[in-house]
Amino acid sequence: MKERNSSTTLELVDPSLFMLACGQTAVLTQGGQARMSEKCISFPTTDLNVHIPTTPELYPTTTGSSLWSDKFQWLPCEVKFSEDEGKELRITSCINNLHPKYTQAYASIETLISLSLEPWNDVLKKGTTSRYPLRIKTFGFEAIEPDEIWGPCEPYVWKNKLPGRICTQEAWDDYYVKAKEYLTLPKIDPKYRIQHQDPWGPQDEPEDILGSIAPSMYESWESEDLWEKRIGWKWERLHTFKYPEAGASYSYEDWKRGKTAKPFIDRSKDRGDSPHADNVCQSISLQDDFREQGLQIIVRVSTIDLTPENTSYQEDDDFHVDGLLNEHIVGVARYYYDVENFTDARISFQQEDDLNPFEFRLGVDAMNKIFGLPHFELGQPNPRKLQTLGSVRTNQGRFLAWSNSLPYKTRPFTLEDNSRPGHQRFISLYLVDPHYRICSTQNVPAQQHEEW
Repeated sequence: MKERNSSTTLELVDPSLFMLACGQTAVLTQGGQARMSEKCISFPTTDLNVHIPTTPELYPTTTGSSLWSDKFQWLPCEVKFSEDEGKELRITSCINNLHPKYTQAYASIETLISLSLEPWNDVLKKGTTSRYPLRIKTFGFEAIEPDEIWGPCEPYVWKNKLPGRICTQEAWDDYYVKAKEYLTLPKIDPKYRIQHQDPWGPQDEPEDILGSIAPSMYESWESEDLWEKRIGWKWERLHTFKYPEAGASYSYEDWKRGKTAKPFIDRSKDRGDSPHADNVCQSISLQDDFREQGLQIIVRVSTIDLTPENTSYQEDDDFHVDGLLNEHIVGVARYYYDVENFTDARISFQQEDDLNPFEFRLGVDAMNKIFGLPHFELGQPNPRKLQTLGSVRTNQGRFLAWSNSLPYKTRPFTLEDNSRPGHQRFISLYLVDPHYRICSTQNVPAQQHEEW
């Protein structure tokens, strides 16, 4: 049992314990295999300088560390299909850190892996092509100049139209009356503004622009600069955009057939770099494509325990995916099998979108609002293009499956009844990409002394 992330989370079966330590862990050679039925294993083992994977050239993360490890690796168990067809399967090498004597646990995990196949078939994909075409497309977000709503009423326009730009008192009186009317135009919800006020910038912009005008500013052209500054603030508050409208893209029958080349309502000013094309729907079947070689599964069993002295779970530190690239995890399945005395516990997901925020003509602030992107500065290199997809409840009996390309995090929750303890117990299954074969418990005998 190992503590992870929080004082309230314990790993009942932890893949990070007794991992493969490259160049140190004893690995069977000469075709030796560690099988669950064997009580003693005495195969020759490797030297300490073998089974050290070559690190590929990868871009470093923002923290400077690599997403690939040449030192450690989680050890999956081997899973074989029991028959020539169907989804029945059996675990043929030990689950790391779970002794084979727990036969009922092994049988339950075999059933859960079998039930995970179809959900994984639905969420995994090959290559970069989408599994399914978009059901609804949205087009038409665009900027709305203040002139389009209020007419050509910016005060600086009036001044430029003065005959010979003669700044007489009569012209000034007309100017500030119109400027005052401009500053009293109704407010617009900030969610429609193209540019929001920079919280780290100058803080001299008041909420009540008109109220910030001193009586002396009404007297002559000498106050013009102060008026123009406030007019600029007002213009930015009136400079807005339209959110995308959902268009009638395709009939349901056409969508099911992948006939999506020509939508009913197309985008205007299309800036795409490729013509419309019908979607090629993918079909994935783990049980058919990898029946002969089987699958590799990494198992983790976790519990979150709360007590009257510790009544809340503070949520995960950040969105994350599981494992490192050398573990080749492509799919996750999670089953919440025992939940008691918790409030609305949830798990939330993100996705990275294929868009370039700098190429959109509305600016970064509007892009953040339209697409739900995290805030970034215009000069920031390689901003993250992550959208939070919402959350789902993790009540007892909930089964979830997702692609390991989706970052996720557990949201905060508390005890429902603070006078008694509560817990949330769940099992996570990590599917190793079956196009790869990584070192597994078939190759590594049990490393715990009590299992020898």
